[in-house]
Amino acid sequence: MLEVLGLVQSMKNNLAPINRIPPDVFFRIPEYLDGDDDDDDQNLIAMTHVCRSWRELLITRPSLWALLPDCQNTDRTRVYIERSKSAPLELFLYQHGDTTYLEEAFLSVVPHIGRLKSLRIKGDIDLLQNLTPHLSCPTPLLKQLSIDFTCDPPRPQHHTFQR
Repeated sequence: MLEVLGLVQSMKNNLAPINRIPPDVFFRIPEYLDGDDDDDDQNLIAMTHVCRSWRELLITRPSLWALLPDCQNTDRTRVYIERSKSAPLELFLYQHGDTTYLEEAFLSVVPHIGRLKSLRIKGDIDLLQNLTPHLSCPTPLLKQLSIDFTCDPPRPQHHTFQR
């Protein structure tokens, strides 16, 4: 009986007007959602929870998962890399105080550095020094590179003069 109810529900979902949108059009929806990069990320994830057919469609579109917004969550970064398959990656590393989380998530990106299309790094000199050893492999797809780092102001030197 439960199988029959599941089949009926599946048929209803397939007949719903929203589920008759051609996939090429459907995949454009995330591009038009308002918000900043973090909102786009949350909106995409929320769309995968609408129904099974939406989830299956969205997960199979690698280009939707190729933007790695922050590397704050190691598990989420790994999922994005897995779903992006071989699509060129866009990576934004923004330091929010402690960089431990960032470095852990970034290590899951390292094997895929050759797929980078865009890399933006913003943080202090320590972050830059920790990341640069991992950026020594060829990146033939790289079209945009932005590095914005801050240095602590130099400490005043105290000189003692003797006569």
